[in-house]
Amino acid sequence: MSTFGRQQNQGTGNLPATCFPQSSEYMMIYQIEHVEAEVGTYPATEGFLFLLSTLVKYAGCPSNLGSQWRLRPGCAPYIEYVTDFVLPRATGMSKNVKPLPFASVADECRLINRAVEVVEAVLVRYVVPPIAEKKTFD
Repeated sequence: MSTFGRQQNQGTGNLPATCFPQSSEYMMIYQIEHVEAEVGTYPATEGFLFLLSTLVKYAGCPSNLGSQWRLRPGCAPYIEYVTDFVLPRATGMSKNVKPLPFASVADECRLINRAVEVVEAVLVRYVVPPIAEKKTFD
């Protein structure tokens, strides 16, 4: 397995391989941790990241995205998936679980590249909604 860009023997021996139970209810997280990590290649995750970066680049981020089935509509849950889950696991920077295993350096670089493309698209195009005024009760 590839360790490109990571130091060997970081003391990850006692860390769990995942922090999510093996349940398909977790959808994309289940896919990356329990299906793709088994072989060290991440085609479904890379495809989802490409879809997400393209959506943000060319269509912005619809504020009602996912409103039919999620409590938090919009792009924020997807952006958090990339910044709080995929990138830390792919780069080995997660403190709570082991880094994702990769079959080759190319697989590792490709996944990290797709995740960074999402972050770039968000920084360039995403309009952060204004903070609602806080109501004071005097």
